[in-house]
Amino acid sequence: GKAKIGATEYEAIDTPGMYSFSSITEEEKVAREILIQENPYLVIHIVDAKNLERMLAFTLQLLEASLPTLLVLNMMDEAERSGVRIDILKLERELKIPVVGAVSTTGAGMSELKERIQKYRGKEHGYQIPIDGPIEAALSETEKLLNGEYAVSKRLIGLLVLEGDQEIIKSVGEKQPEVIERL
Repeated sequence: GKAKIGATEYEAIDTPGMYSFSSITEEEKVAREILIQENPYLVIHIVDAKNLERMLAFTLQLLEASLPTLLVLNMMDEAERSGVRIDILKLERELKIPVVGAVSTTGAGMSELKERIQKYRGKEHGYQIPIDGPIEAALSETEKLLNGEYAVSKRLIGLLVLEGDQEIIKSVGEKQPEVIERL
């Protein structure tokens, strides 16, 4: 669909629900393909605030992918009624991305969301998941070996290759078979 915020018109793509770049369902594979191939201006990751701990893992993967991400904590009213307290400003500082609390059914937070979309404009965040030891060494080597441009970070490509993701291995293998052999 299309959305207009101020004088700017945006194209919006609502992907099927996704919990990880390690796709399982066909819907997740479609969503992952969009994120990896389309080079989105901004990813608005909408999560259930009551289940933030479970949902945050994918947010971290989006950041690891170097995708410009804005996090929306939806259903804040239900989270608060359940006793869940979220320090949005602290979360924003830690993740280095905009975080907006919202209640989509009432429209709460929508003005702030629009404002943050305009201000953020897909800026880089610089977040990286801290990994040590042999995995970090393998990722560093992978990043050096991968040539060309990717819509997501070479680090994420490396993580998916090391994980054994057959679709990513095939994709990288078509471009650079020597990289797959090395890994």
